Amino acid sequence: MTPDVVQVRAVDWVPSVAAKCAGGFTYLDLLTAVDRPADERFDIVLRLVRPEDPHDVIDVWLRTSVDRTAPAVDSLTGVLPAAAWHEREIHEMFGIDFPGHPDLRLLLLAPGLEVHPLRKETPLVARVETPWPGAAGQESGRRTRRASLPPGVPATWVREES
Repeated sequence: MTPDVVQVRAVDWVPSVAAKCAGGFTYLDLLTAVDRPADERFDIVLRLVRPEDPHDVIDVWLRTSVDRTAPAVDSLTGVLPAAAWHEREIHEMFGIDFPGHPDLRLLLLAPGLEVHPLRKETPLVARVETPWPGAAGQESGRRTRRASLPPGVPATWVREES
């Protein structure tokens, strides 16, 4: 069953979440982003749970959209401190800014790396560099590359092996 998702304008994001928290939805279960390049936007999705009865989950889903050219939405950390880590991850992986966030330090990526791995236009380098298991033409245990490149990987990224 697909959950009902309440669409919220980006300017109403923090007040809408604060209202849900005041209504008892105080447990942050999910905060993530979805890349929608065809629509030139990112969706930010939030699931809050009201922790009244552990056997009867009562939840609410909220979603807001931000433009891909300057993706930003106010931080929820003022009303929902548990959002801090999730916003850091979204900032790092998608490049979405969260004005008002107290600490948007990197979690996983190296400093200075100007790539956002979960954006759909980001090539998956591991697909090029990792040998294809069971590829035809293996000689004495040496694996060959796959015959065609995965979608989104430029041909210039492939090194010819000697």
